[in-house]
Amino acid sequence: MLKTTSSKFVTKLVILACFLISSLAEAALVYGSGGIARIRDCSSVPDGQFCVGSNPTLDQSTSGGSSNATGLSISATATGFGTANTNVSFNGAAALPEMRVETISDGQGLVTSISNAQQGYMYSGSASALLPLIGTVDFLSNSIGDSPSQDPFVSVSVAGQTFATGSIAILSSPLIESSPFFGPGGGCGTAGVLAFGSASTRAGGAQSLTIDASQSCSGGSLTINPGDEFHVWANLGINALKGGQLDALNTFTIAFGDNLTEIELEMLMNNMTAASDPNVVPLPATAPLFLAGLVALGAFRRWQNRSVT
Repeated sequence: MLKTTSSKFVTKLVILACFLISSLAEAALVYGSGGIARIRDCSSVPDGQFCVGSNPTLDQSTSGGSSNATGLSISATATGFGTANTNVSFNGAAALPEMRVETISDGQGLVTSISNAQQGYMYSGSASALLPLIGTVDFLSNSIGDSPSQDPFVSVSVAGQTFATGSIAILSSPLIESSPFFGPGGGCGTAGVLAFGSASTRAGGAQSLTIDASQSCSGGSLTINPGDEFHVWANLGINALKGGQLDALNTFTIAFGDNLTEIELEMLMNNMTAASDPNVVPLPATAPLFLAGLVALGAFRRWQNRSVT
């Protein structure tokens, strides 16, 4: 009787271990979004100098974190200084992130809108597939354009200037899960970055940013294999200083590159499971672990039967 009870107990432990291991594997996929809308008083800052954190913040809104896939919309406003709006959603193809931002500087303000998002995926196709991602956004700006002394990767320091920048990264593991405001600043030099693309501009008028993240950091096209887990991170940020206005409320859309054939695109779309999808459990990534547990359970049963006979 004691031996039978012990056997049943061990059987339950094995089954429980299978489910625990499976759950841990599923938890590796995360998604989230974050945004900042901020207005600073730059009235005391001379033209040509940067308006930084030591200058008064008149209004600021921040929001974000894991599981913000239903949408993120925040804004900041200060009369006589400006308005900022930020929006993030996951309505793109295969639940890829989409973003909208807007900055309007009415007078002596520095107006900033930044949005970030990451989406986790598991690829369950039966064969390897190319993963080219391209981001595009159209916007309208009244920017006076570049200043010769400007560092192209620093914000704005000339009255009437605007700055827009966007980035896309494909990662082997997620960024900080609880606060996805920060991205892989080093691009392909950052550990875990599989592909990276960025673009920026200060030009005025009707503009368009195209961000290409289709090439692997190791060279050539980026390829994913059956069972691979990866994360797509995207960022869109804009600044407007002292009268500058930049409207990027047109959607910053991330899509698959047009170099894919119809069959290749269909294979990707049908086999990419998004972490934000509430209706699909990413079984292919966990099935091998669960099956290993079942094999162990079967071996234990056979040993048990031989012991009884």
